[in-house]
Amino acid sequence: MIKLIEKTVFKEKPSEKTGVIANTYYTGNGLNLMCEYSYIHLSDITDVAYRQFSDDHGKTWSEPLVRTTQEKLDHGILRDNIRSPVVYKKKNLLITFGVTGILPTGDPLEGLKWWHVYYMVSKDQGKTYHINERIILNGDEYDEKHPVTDVYEGKNSVMIGDTTELAIITEHQKSDEDNDCLLLPVQITPIGPDGEYYNPGGGYTYHYSAVIRGKIADDGHINWESISNKIENDPAISTRGAIEPTIIELDDGRILMVLRGSNGGTKDVDCRLPGYRWFSYSEDGGRTFKKPVPWMFNNHEPFYSPSSCSQLLKHSNGKIYWIGNISKENPKANMPRNPIYIAEVDQTSLLLKKDTLFVIDKVSEGQSANTTFSNFYAREDKVTQHIILHITPFHQQPDNIFGSHSYRYELEVK
Repeated sequence: MIKLIEKTVFKEKPSEKTGVIANTYYTGNGLNLMCEYSYIHLSDITDVAYRQFSDDHGKTWSEPLVRTTQEKLDHGILRDNIRSPVVYKKKNLLITFGVTGILPTGDPLEGLKWWHVYYMVSKDQGKTYHINERIILNGDEYDEKHPVTDVYEGKNSVMIGDTTELAIITEHQKSDEDNDCLLLPVQITPIGPDGEYYNPGGGYTYHYSAVIRGKIADDGHINWESISNKIENDPAISTRGAIEPTIIELDDGRILMVLRGSNGGTKDVDCRLPGYRWFSYSEDGGRTFKKPVPWMFNNHEPFYSPSSCSQLLKHSNGKIYWIGNISKENPKANMPRNPIYIAEVDQTSLLLKKDTLFVIDKVSEGQSANTTFSNFYAREDKVTQHIILHITPFHQQPDNIFGSHSYRYELEVK
């Protein structure tokens, strides 16, 4: 059973046409929370970002601290985007991830050649970070210009697509060597025959996905051991490839991955390709993944889903939930990103249990049909065991794409 307890405004928008995106994260084994929020009035560009802390489980918050998200340099504009953290419970460490790059003109699409990922480690609930390093695989062949297999700065890039693209730390693998491994899902732009970034699908962007595997040392440094095989789609069936992977570990040790695809673009102008959600899984601790296939309900009925992020969440009740958009009709690329659903995953078949579907939110009277319930983050509350979801709905009015508050949803699950 799933029930919506309440929907409230969490952060108010600063002006009529500027929106606010806000998420809250646990920062350790206790009840301390951190809030990251940012203002936005253009797609994929953060105007300014802030960070707050709560030592009383969100009842009160510290004064906001400004976090730098962009800086003009002589040779370009430095852009920096924080992604969701993970807590390493055994050492009570907060491990936070980010995507950054120096873009020649500041256009986010330039990041397809210049983004790189980094990690930071904190011993004091996110107040300070004693480690801040780029993610670079072990081995003499890898460096800042060539951080992981098949990625070369200035030609293509590796990135974390959204806040739902969460790292996990393994606990249920068959061997001790494979436990306590940090698995970080990423997306990578390919290099084509001419040695440059390649977009074979003709969509807005094109990526394949992979999982970087690391071991955490006692001091928090991560030894980045390897990267998985490419989890990729045929551009003839998904014009943007296989992107924004969300992963979760099952009790039997398998790693489930759910991916965003797309139709639309120069090679599918009328969006005739079916818009699906895709899934894959690993049986060897995240080293290799199966070829992705369209995700289905557990009665083997396919469903449509727009090109948008989604999230897998493992709950203390033993269930795994998926949160994302499902469409009644074939979507047109990113739209419609509504309604937003939550449903339970069948942990045997890895398919979505149709009879557990619950609508978290949908378009209401006075809102545009293009209102987007996406770009969210969800976590379990340690006290109530409810699921806390943060969403900023964009496109609510045709002439005001970004002007929206950030909303907090509280869901009871049993």
